[in-house]
Amino acid sequence: MRSKNLSLLITLIAVLALFMVPVISDSDATSESDVSIITETSSFTVNAGSSSSYDLIITNNLEISDTEGLANQRLITLSYTSDSNLSISFTTEEGKTGSEASIILAGQGHTLVTMTITADRYASADVADATINISITSLDTTDTESSSISKDLSVAIESSLDTGSSFNKILGWFSNPLPSPFNQPAFTALITFVLGIFLGLIALMTATPIVLRLVFGKNESSEKLKFRKSIEKLLFLVVIVYIVGITLVVYGASNHTISDYNTWANVLYTLLGAIILWRMYERFISFTLNRIHKEMTDDDDTDDNGRSDLEPLFRLVGKIVICAVSVAFVLAGFGLDIGAILTSAGLVSLGITYGAQNVLNQFFNGVVLLMTRPFKSGDLIQIGTGTKTYRVKSVTVMNTLFENWANEETIIMPNNVVASSTITNITGKDLTYKINVFMTVAYGEDIDAAKKIMLDIGMNHPDVIIDGTVDLPYVRVTEFQDSASAIQLRLTVFIRDYNDYGKVGSQLSEQIYKEFVDKGISIPYPQLDVHLDYIRDNDDS
Repeated sequence: MRSKNLSLLITLIAVLALFMVPVISDSDATSESDVSIITETSSFTVNAGSSSSYDLIITNNLEISDTEGLANQRLITLSYTSDSNLSISFTTEEGKTGSEASIILAGQGHTLVTMTITADRYASADVADATINISITSLDTTDTESSSISKDLSVAIESSLDTGSSFNKILGWFSNPLPSPFNQPAFTALITFVLGIFLGLIALMTATPIVLRLVFGKNESSEKLKFRKSIEKLLFLVVIVYIVGITLVVYGASNHTISDYNTWANVLYTLLGAIILWRMYERFISFTLNRIHKEMTDDDDTDDNGRSDLEPLFRLVGKIVICAVSVAFVLAGFGLDIGAILTSAGLVSLGITYGAQNVLNQFFNGVVLLMTRPFKSGDLIQIGTGTKTYRVKSVTVMNTLFENWANEETIIMPNNVVASSTITNITGKDLTYKINVFMTVAYGEDIDAAKKIMLDIGMNHPDVIIDGTVDLPYVRVTEFQDSASAIQLRLTVFIRDYNDYGKVGSQLSEQIYKEFVDKGISIPYPQLDVHLDYIRDNDDS
């Protein structure tokens, strides 16, 4: 009996051993539970024509292997399937990007994969389906089986080309209440176009006067009327382009048609906006320079050279900036990435700035001279500590042109040299100039008589100002000289024109001398007494 029970027990153990063999051999086989995938969000959204990125965390759920072999290590391959409107790429932590990605993970290992979803440019606003496929393969060569898992994604596509909510609605908002066949999309689009133009005209008639009042003020002028007509035409074109776009949506045009129209409409918006901005910039520059000119000059100063020199400069700068920005917007409208272009332009500008420091220094100093206007065309000035007199011919952005007051010479001086020097404006507001005439009389002469002679001559000269607008001529004693045994007198007068100061000074000096001679007033002059002593030689004596 015992032997029978023992043989039965041995038979049972053998059967159990046969059943255990597959289990043991399959302990290293791959399974769907080996790997898990976690997404950062359950809501995926992408705009038509652009991309959105999301993070995926891939984890090997197996235990850490105690051996140095390939046990529990898994080769994980990512791929995708999706609607035709979507494409997906994967970027691993190593920086590899593609429609497929391969990763090796040990037990309890994990990695971060960036998933980039791109929607087609012409995709409609809808919910698209995509699936991430994950293939799991063991690196242990004794295991030739592989497993796979998948994760379904629901991607919401947002698109401005969607006509669903606006299709066959007046202005895209109101249902067409007209009976058939006038409630068809073609008639609704026609009603939308006519009504949109009418509302646009009303808006222009209301908004344009407000804008013009802000720019020109309350005064009415021909310039304001001309500006209004040109701006209204441009804005009306903008309204037409905008209404045509709405009409296409109401009519239910294809996404390709709407997208192409929007692209060219954006180009037209940019060009019209640039023209409008340029017109307003011109007005702003004219107004600003007039204001600065009045503040920097006297009210009765009618010279307009400073403003006329600056206005072309600011017009050129504004034109360059507006054109550059407009071109950038146009390129961006065609889908070009202008970031690299702007970066390159910035680097080139930096290099030009560094290499042309002197030129830029001249330029900005010219702007300062034109803005502050320390002198104007026709002024007589002295630069630095020298006594040489120059007549200002013109001030440009880079240089200032002078004429030599004494000779017919033209001097071109860089603006950075002029701006960094001490400038003496001789004529200032006008050509009135003060001159001094010095004469000497001997000690013992009648000083009062000499002063009266000098004063009478100064008062009677035709070029001397005696109308009371400036100080009248006067005479003073300035010095008692020892070496010449004389008393120095000074006649001070104001003349009308600086250019005549040499002639008037000479005439006054000559008349005073003659009058002194006629009146017997002695004019001393330096004398040298020489005494000769003869030395006798003893031999000759």
